[in-house]
Amino acid sequence: MAAATVPLKDRIQQQYSQLLDNFTNLLRSARLPDDASDAGARAQGQVRVPSELLEVFAEKMLQACHALLAVVAELKRNALLNDVQGRNEEVAASAAEALAEAEQLEQRFLQLQQRIDAAMQLVPPLPADAPAAAGGGAAGATQQAQQGGGDAMVTDG
Repeated sequence: MAAATVPLKDRIQQQYSQLLDNFTNLLRSARLPDDASDAGARAQGQVRVPSELLEVFAEKMLQACHALLAVVAELKRNALLNDVQGRNEEVAASAAEALAEAEQLEQRFLQLQQRIDAAMQLVPPLPADAPAAAGGGAAGATQQAQQGGGDAMVTDG
């Protein structure tokens, strides 16, 4: 991973120095003209940048910022993808959470089953001929017909 980040760090240094140069030029072009200071600057070899280049330097500064953001995003992506141990720890932690949740759900289902079984104990069992007496549909009518000696006629519908 260290070998992969060296070119990225060089690119960051290059983009940062480019950003500083563009900022310096932007400030130089944005200052108000002063004839006395301009004469002194010319004597020292510094030339004032014309004010119409203000937008050009601002645009170059934005480009340098975007390039820096792209390099930083690439560094983050490399750090994220190359952190195998961290990824494995996250997977193990999420698997442990899933197992704990599954165990908790099983406990709840067992408690629910016990409550259902306890409730079923309280309900009295139905008599053997309960479906016939309750009129359990076509099956109940068929059973009545069979028990009644075939007097009743069963119809569909």
